[in-house]
Order: sequence, then C-alpha cells, then structure tokens
Amino acid sequence: MPEATIICCDCSEYMRNGDFMPSRFDAQSDAVGLISNAKTQQNHENTVGLIAMHPNAKADVLVNCTQDIGRVLSSLAKMKIGDNSLIKPPSLNVSGSESKTTETDEQNDSINILVALQTAQLALKHRKNKKQDQRIILFVGSPITKAQNEKMLIKAAKRLKKNNVSVDIVNFGESEENTGLLERFIGSVKANDNSNLVTVEPGKLLSDVLISTPIFQQAGQQINEYGNLGGNDADLNAAIRASQADAGGGGGGGAAAGG
Repeated sequence: MPEATIICCDCSEYMRNGDFMPSRFDAQSDAVGLISNAKTQQNHENTVGLIAMHPNAKADVLVNCTQDIGRVLSSLAKMKIGDNSLIKPPSLNVSGSESKTTETDEQNDSINILVALQTAQLALKHRKNKKQDQRIILFVGSPITKAQNEKMLIKAAKRLKKNNVSVDIVNFGESEENTGLLERFIGSVKANDNSNLVTVEPGKLLSDVLISTPIFQQAGQQINEYGNLGGNDADLNAAIRASQADAGGGGGGGAAAGG
C-alpha cells in the first residue's frame, strides 16, 4: 500500500547542542534525508512532505507531499534553526483551533508538537492520492513538556487514530524530560502497532540507530535508506550523505546551547 509521509523537524535553539555529532540539527537533517530517500524509493507511489517546527508554537510546511525527492532534499538543505517561514511555499490555511493554540503559546520559546501534528494532519488530508496510508514522523530534540497541554495532545492522538494516521516519534537529546509524555501520546495513537516511539541516547549516530528501527519498515518489512529490503551499503550511504552535505553548504549546527 502506498504511503504519504509528513516529516516534522525540530528547529529550536536546542538543536545547536553537540551531544549528537556534529550537532542535533545536523544529525536530524542527515536522518530526515535518509528516511525521505527510503520512503520514495520503496514504492513509486509514496510521497514525502516536510514541516519545520520552531519556537512560538509555529509549524511551517516547507514541502507538501511529493514524489520528487529533489524538492524535499532542497528544502531540507535550506532549513535552518529558528524561523523558517521565509523559505516555505504558500501553505495551507490553519483552522481556528490551530490559530488559537498559536496565540496562546505566542511567547513560548519551545516547539509545540500539537500545532505540528495539526498542521501535518491537514497537509495529509489534502494529499492527491486518497488511497495512500497516512504517516507523520516527528523529530523531538528539545524539551517540550512545558509547552504542551497534555489533555489536548491526547485528544489529538485519539483523533489521529480515528482518522487512520500513524505517528512515529524520534525522541533524542531531551529524553529524560520528554519520554513520559511521548509514551502516553503513542499509547493513545497506536493501532495494531502502526506507531512507534524511538528514543536515541546521546553519543550515538542518530541515522545509524534509526535504520534498524520500525521507522525504516513498511508493510512489516525492514528496508534500508535506499528503499531496498535488507541491510546497508556503507559506501553508498556515505556517498549520499556527502551529496546532502554539499547541497546544504554545511548544516545549521554549531556551538552547544544551554539545554
């Protein structure tokens, strides 16, 4: 079954931290590029979209669901820490409830995953191929608990489940604070093991860990970052990463920020 996937990226200041090499932001970009490539190669009808989450509870759609991996990687290379609204295309209108949430958290310097989930669900609703399964992959590399209304988040999880939207969460960098809330969310959104929480500890290569997790599975089969069944090709893996680095002209990482 073909799948439409929206990947939500953490673009908060916490992503400058260097506990994941070379930084949380660059490690995330590497992983997102590999996931996007795997998704589009695994099934020619699969599509991928990209959302940037940044402070003040904003979520910008950088790329709507597309089969064009070049568009996705180009937007990924332009994505930066902070406000990405200047590089997004004309995006979907948000609903009144989403606007209210944004206004409520206007002064918050953390990402708000509820806003990102609502934005991603709306983007998936407008996918061209209605036969595609729907999936959201959420990267969380900053502390989120103070910015979230847990009751509303669980309500959103149940709504996503009702609408057959699967959610995978990559929890890294601030797992000590975030894991409990994210576990409760996944418990509410999961149906028949279609959603997963993957927690990655500092010091590990984020993309290398993710390749062996359910995030790189489709229809119950493990795929590599090239959309093929089986393991990695280390040389090809390195070549793709080098190509992504050249396209980005260097990532958005840098010196560690206080977490």
